[in-house]
Amino acid sequence: MQLSLSPMELPQPLTAMVRDRFAARVILTFAGVHGTLVAAGLPSLPCPLLHSVGIPCPGCGISRACIALLRGDWQEMATLHFFAPLVMVVLALLVFAAFLPDSRRSAFIDLVRRFEQHTAAGLILFIVFIAYWIFRFASDPYAYVALMRG
Repeated sequence: MQLSLSPMELPQPLTAMVRDRFAARVILTFAGVHGTLVAAGLPSLPCPLLHSVGIPCPGCGISRACIALLRGDWQEMATLHFFAPLVMVVLALLVFAAFLPDSRRSAFIDLVRRFEQHTAAGLILFIVFIAYWIFRFASDPYAYVALMRG
């Protein structure tokens, strides 16, 4: 038995996010509040996995990395989380999805859908994201945990 997936059957997480205007606005609001708290050095939402079992989640450090990227500190960004530029691109796409007028929004959603459909970007990025997390944790778990604890 051979398992094959056509591009239509692959998950399209970005398309799902940009299709739902309310979800895009909720994500942007959360990211804005959380990012502002992190940038100001104030307490923000802690990583539940890191604080409950002591293991950083795959996204640990990405908020601080995005703030470093916005400040232009590429070295700190790369040290904290290499996926920060990609997160910033996704947030920019969500801004379009949340605020484009309806007349242009459907074309934008279709463009994102076709991109995901033809590239399998969502699945590929998920796999690379998890591999990056495993590599970071496996290469030096103590330093990784210490970095994520701040």
